[in-house]
Amino acid sequence: MEREDLLHKIEEIGFRLQNAAFRDSVQREKGEYNYRYYCIPNNNRDLAGTDFCYEDQNEFIHFTSLDNLYHMLQSCSLRLYNLVNMDDKLELEYALHDLSFHQTDKWIKDKENIFCLSMCSYPEINDDETAEHLLWKIHGRNGAGVYVRLQVENNSRNWEQYHLSKVYYHTTNVQAIKELHETIDNIELDPKVCCFFKNSIYSFEHEIRLLFDARTEHTVTVSITKDDKQLYPILIDDKLIDKENVKYVELPLANLNTTLLSFFGIQGSRKEICLPRISITEIVLGYRYSQEEVLRIQEKIKSFIDVPVTLSRLKKYY
Repeated sequence: MEREDLLHKIEEIGFRLQNAAFRDSVQREKGEYNYRYYCIPNNNRDLAGTDFCYEDQNEFIHFTSLDNLYHMLQSCSLRLYNLVNMDDKLELEYALHDLSFHQTDKWIKDKENIFCLSMCSYPEINDDETAEHLLWKIHGRNGAGVYVRLQVENNSRNWEQYHLSKVYYHTTNVQAIKELHETIDNIELDPKVCCFFKNSIYSFEHEIRLLFDARTEHTVTVSITKDDKQLYPILIDDKLIDKENVKYVELPLANLNTTLLSFFGIQGSRKEICLPRISITEIVLGYRYSQEEVLRIQEKIKSFIDVPVTLSRLKKYY
């Protein structure tokens, strides 16, 4: 493929030229780059029409433990963990290797400063008991956890630093990246797009990711304060997990965090158009719970939030 065709393909994937250098003014006038760096834009609107802007529907489920659910309700927020804490040890690295980013140690800081919430499409899983059963087994504490049903209430095209995308279990749709690496010198690509790829052994998960990019060299973080107190973003070191450099960022839940709700609620305001507005609409308990446990858990959850708390439909098999 010709050089200009490759660069056009890169733009179709979603990359935009961020930095460029020329040897002299003559080269600049001719458009002959000495160096250039392409990045995935922070403005989610710029990814519309690419494979990395999910707009099929707005209802999702997130599997977790009961303890993590209580932490979520107490903090009135969702936790997005950095890629250091993912179950897949080859997070980011799978696609980096496959697309000829051979020096993967260069992107260790990217793994520490890109944050992720793993979800699935609610309609898709609701139509497939087998897939739901596998997800309960692996991510729902073998039926002794919960899943949270979430609804995105604002337009994802207006988000900044947040991206919502399917996870792809092959790299065929971004092979132009590999060809570019192999044919053009003095060019670099932001590896963020690699966060949306995993090995095919995980394809049963049908994962959809909410990604937050906190790399300060790539982004200008929108900050919200009130009375000199930082309300957003809040990046926290998780000292309870036995891994180094594990952090999470708290994204306020729109139907729980009344302090920040006013920032989200003003139509057209800077804060409203930058942040995802996500609410919990239902909590589903795993099939391992007894009826007595269900009643106790329902009572506790009701002290935090008024949403339906139901038992998994898979209970009929257990």
